[in-house]
Amino acid sequence: MNRFFRNLLAVTTGLVAVSALAAVPAEAQTINSGSCGAGYYQQDAYPLGDSGGASGAGVLFLYYNSSNGTNCAILRRDSRFKVTEGMGVSLKDSAGNSVVDGQRAYTQYAGPVYLKAPGRCVQVWGSVTGYWLTENSTYLEKDHEGSSGWVHCG
Repeated sequence: MNRFFRNLLAVTTGLVAVSALAAVPAEAQTINSGSCGAGYYQQDAYPLGDSGGASGAGVLFLYYNSSNGTNCAILRRDSRFKVTEGMGVSLKDSAGNSVVDGQRAYTQYAGPVYLKAPGRCVQVWGSVTGYWLTENSTYLEKDHEGSSGWVHCG
């Protein structure tokens, strides 16, 4: 009888695990496994703010694939930020090569953009226009833009 209950417990545990994986939305699985695809690993993240120090608009993410020397960048908006005029993200390398992705239709994220730059520094830039919810629950309209400066040299 003990063996029966152990087998039943093992089967039940396996079914619960498979059910839990199936219940996770595909979007969440993609985000967890890397937004730029297989082989890309996050190097850094840069909060997007304005010249007055306000933040909450979004975060620039820089990823790198060491097997092919390619960088990838994505701009994700903050959940409290409402995008009204679109968003954009770009990557530039120290040799002057660049790639840009920006459209007025973007409201959740911009990118990914890819730039092969082995042995060179890269700069991530992003912008978003809209409004964000302040601590006292009022909305403040802002144009946010920011850059990483020259990073990930190598």
